[in-house]
Amino acid sequence: MNIKSIQFQENSSDRMGAKFLIPVKPVKKNIKSYTFEDITYKKYSSAIKAYRLPFISFQAGYSSCNKDFNYRKALAEGLKAAYKGMNISSDALKSVMGTHELKYILKNEPAENFSTGASFKNVLNGTFRINLHMHTFHSDGNMSVQELLDQAVKYAAFRKTKGKTDPFIVSITDHDILEGTKEAIKIIAEAPEKYKNIRFVPGIEFNTYKKFDNLKGKFKDIIQFEMLGYGINPFITGGSGEKDVAKFVEDIRNNNRSYLIQLITEGPGKLGQPDRKIGGFNDLERQAGISEKNLTKPEEFMNRSIYSKIPGSPALMGGFETAMNKICTEKNGQIKSDEWIKKVKDLHDANYGIWYVNSGTPSFEKLAKVVNDSGYGFVSVAHPARNLKSSRGVKKSDYMHLFQQFKDSGVKAAEVNYQYSSHEHWIDQGFKDIIAGAAENAGMLKTGGLDNHETSIFFKRMDENKLTKEVKLITGL
Repeated sequence: MNIKSIQFQENSSDRMGAKFLIPVKPVKKNIKSYTFEDITYKKYSSAIKAYRLPFISFQAGYSSCNKDFNYRKALAEGLKAAYKGMNISSDALKSVMGTHELKYILKNEPAENFSTGASFKNVLNGTFRINLHMHTFHSDGNMSVQELLDQAVKYAAFRKTKGKTDPFIVSITDHDILEGTKEAIKIIAEAPEKYKNIRFVPGIEFNTYKKFDNLKGKFKDIIQFEMLGYGINPFITGGSGEKDVAKFVEDIRNNNRSYLIQLITEGPGKLGQPDRKIGGFNDLERQAGISEKNLTKPEEFMNRSIYSKIPGSPALMGGFETAMNKICTEKNGQIKSDEWIKKVKDLHDANYGIWYVNSGTPSFEKLAKVVNDSGYGFVSVAHPARNLKSSRGVKKSDYMHLFQQFKDSGVKAAEVNYQYSSHEHWIDQGFKDIIAGAAENAGMLKTGGLDNHETSIFFKRMDENKLTKEVKLITGL
């Protein structure tokens, strides 16, 4: 059947920030059907040109698009509940991107659009379009939420001077905390016109782990991973942690907090105190937010430690180890009680098998189920080539099976377009290609980002490339 014989009209309702294409003339049966999702965010003329479709099912696409509308509606309700006195409608949140629109973009976006390029080439020509991995003050980043959004707005305006009319897409993915994401939604809702040229994806980065069955022996029996969640509702809806992602995050933080207090309490109690004669407590409150008395007052340790902001992330256990090292260290830096520290770690490893996994760490399967069951979001494996560095040398087919296990666990994407640090030179292009191929073979979406921790949306660490004069002019830094 010739596509020209089907009539279309544009729906005047722009509730999703994009026009709907609605078939208004019936078609013959037994004709191959394509979902409306395929052309939802394309104009009629470009859709006809790009797709030679005999039929477009409006109903299927409308259902998917409507989830994005309902998602923004739920966020507006969350704002009203969290910030008394706010009277925000979902129309003020058009710059907040739902997962239907995000998935469509991820299916079609080239890898270069996730990268700043050599010497920020892709920034300067406007090609850099998506950064789905950034951290703020709310976890271990050095940017405020307002600074991040303001930089995104300035760069979006710059991209327009380069002929780029599509919005610049950003996400905040703080470790195991949703405060930055909530703050961003509030800021956008209060000034929607200012943020009309960007799209914000509410996100988070989880600490998680995966146990292996049929791949046992190929990889470690248990591997710690970080997982990115997108399309998250950061507001507690009143449900259980089985479907309410915000409540789930709160439970993770509380469980990990309780566990660290237990470890601080039981470690010295069961194994004996570290050698306190060596001293070594000078300046600890400034350096690590702890003091000698914290050993006997674990609640104070948690409240004062900089790591209390991110219970659940790998930095939590890393922070505990650093703090214990400092407590057991003389001024000259020589550790005197390393045997005691080792016993505390052995106490942990006996129960959990790996240092960065503890009682509050959700499994792959648990995490994916909660996010998927929330009705809006999905999860993506973060920087997979880095996580799998210890398994290099494994057969390509084993990686294929591994990512199929990820997909079967409910994980729908992998961050194969992650911009690895210049210091991660051991992650060669060949290895990244193997990981990307395994994810693609499993039918996973490809996400990407810079993993920013510093004061710019264009680089991840302070010891990375410094911003050029031209890039500073773009962002006003």
